[in-house]
Amino acid sequence: MEFKKLFEPLKVKNVTIKNRLVMSAACTEYGTEDGYVTDRFINYYMERAKGGTGLIFVEVANPVFPSGKVLRHQVSISDDKYIPNFKKLTDSVHKYGARIVLQLSHAGRQTTSKVSGQQPWAPSAVLPKVSMYYEMPREMTIEEIKSIPPAFGKAAERIRRAGFDGVELHIAHGYLFTSFVSPYTNKRTDQYGGSLENRMRLVIETLKEMKRYTNDNFLLTVRMNGDDYVEGGTDLEEGKLIAKMLVDNGVDIVSVSAGMRESTGPLQDHSPAVERGAWVYLATAIKEVIPNTPVIAAKRINRPELAENILRQTKVDMVAMLRALMADPYIGQKAMEGRPEDITTCIACCQGCYGRLWVHDPIECTINPRMGREGEWVLKAAKKKKKVLVVGGGPGGMQAAMVAAERGHKVTLVEKNYRLGGQWLLSLKVPHKYEFENPINEMSYKLNKLGVKIKLGAEATRKNVARIKPDVIIMATGVDPIKPDWPGSDKPNVVHAFDVLREIVLVGKRVCVIGAGRTGLETAEYLRSRDREVTCIDMIEQAKIGADLPWPQGGHFLRRLDRLGVQRIGGVTIQEITDQAVVYSINGTKTTLPADTVVIAVGSKANDALAKDLKGLAPEFHQIGDCKGARTCLDAIHEGFQVSMQI
Repeated sequence: MEFKKLFEPLKVKNVTIKNRLVMSAACTEYGTEDGYVTDRFINYYMERAKGGTGLIFVEVANPVFPSGKVLRHQVSISDDKYIPNFKKLTDSVHKYGARIVLQLSHAGRQTTSKVSGQQPWAPSAVLPKVSMYYEMPREMTIEEIKSIPPAFGKAAERIRRAGFDGVELHIAHGYLFTSFVSPYTNKRTDQYGGSLENRMRLVIETLKEMKRYTNDNFLLTVRMNGDDYVEGGTDLEEGKLIAKMLVDNGVDIVSVSAGMRESTGPLQDHSPAVERGAWVYLATAIKEVIPNTPVIAAKRINRPELAENILRQTKVDMVAMLRALMADPYIGQKAMEGRPEDITTCIACCQGCYGRLWVHDPIECTINPRMGREGEWVLKAAKKKKKVLVVGGGPGGMQAAMVAAERGHKVTLVEKNYRLGGQWLLSLKVPHKYEFENPINEMSYKLNKLGVKIKLGAEATRKNVARIKPDVIIMATGVDPIKPDWPGSDKPNVVHAFDVLREIVLVGKRVCVIGAGRTGLETAEYLRSRDREVTCIDMIEQAKIGADLPWPQGGHFLRRLDRLGVQRIGGVTIQEITDQAVVYSINGTKTTLPADTVVIAVGSKANDALAKDLKGLAPEFHQIGDCKGARTCLDAIHEGFQVSMQI
């Protein structure tokens, strides 16, 4: 595919953007608790500029610090003391020809006093229904409202002095400005509530203050909701009116997003349950009413081919690929050089990005271990070339083999199955996890390209390994399922979730899945897609079912199971499994649940028997991922990377 539209320059006032590839803003937790930009922060954005991104929006800086903080390590622009570090950032990004804009926001009701140091502010005291925090916000006084525009205006002036190409006002996703604009959260009856003109008053007043510090070389941009995706909130028709008001008040670029944290509709799920490009219709509709202003489409766009076709098939001007650029910062360069097959595609798992962010941990990427460590983990040729044997062709083993080969080692990968992928192959059976096939195919391609010797359907016996004579052995043999010893657990109608997903066992019409962790719930969804009646039971209490799933995917996944009719029961104690039922008790009360088939999904244990057998057959010996201890695919891939960086 030729990427003619994607790499077409765009001129906005006197600012020329070299291509249409955009990185939209999102928090990283790479700053300090007192709001300073760090080297880690700078390296993260610099890598995306180096990789060919045309326009980079830098995350949510706070002009009202710390009371407007949403996260513990959110950066600030509330004082001149923050300018020097931001100047280092802009200089680093400009070195690679990218344009850079700093986003401004105030948390509003979407924070907690533990982070901001005060009761959250909001236009009205409306308690969040679905959120990370359930702290009642305080209705702002007129004096407090009036304090916001000057603070944002002064911040815009600092941003210009720091060398940015523009400033973005964040009026999306439920933060302070959104909560004023949206009738869902704004119940005021004064000049800041009621009509759209009143609800937009704070936004317009703030834009006017910020506009004072802009010029033809410094852009004023906005990120807005095309739809709040909540009942009683702003919809697309009102979004069009908002967009026109923004442009009438001097906005140079409009980035269209959607939703807030309490949006429960399926479209606000950031997983592969939502098709790629599902939000583009919002940007397209907004562009129709502001035809002379550049509009950015965003969300669930993870391939340059899709970005190119969005630009060809619609009138939107730019395409934002945030999580895609986390997974691969070199999308722009690889596409421009005609190497799209070398791109690592985001799988929308939310495990390292959203999932870590909302527990105040620095974000990571499941399939890109270098993200957030760009200045620390630099791939260098090995000083001494070694013969490396990797045992296990799952995600961790593939990553270890790939990095070892990239560093110049001679690598052999042994996998007992006839296809690479490990447990991820089972994930492909689960509805809405099709994106997980991308890393399997992409890493397989790269392993072949790097000349890794791959042995499929092969056993790593002591004899075979001794014949290879490796200098390094990396064990990545995964897990075995835990088999509980309940009365009746050895009956023919009792099967394991892995075997259900492998489709090597018969499953009856009525199914009880014992275990409501990720594996159990995903197996339940798989079985419902095959018209089984499914109930999940677990010893953990009802309210904690799904708590191990990344936010916001977990809530959407549970609501999807509700719509499918999958019942979940927590706090159970298994008494017995019979030929036609599971007998369990809750607080001493027995219940018999009819079931033709009982599926066990109570966890896994490290498959380390082979590791114990092979230990001592090489000078260097490593265990990674589940082979070391059952945990996540992120852990396996990151450990595979780290081990191969050290050998």
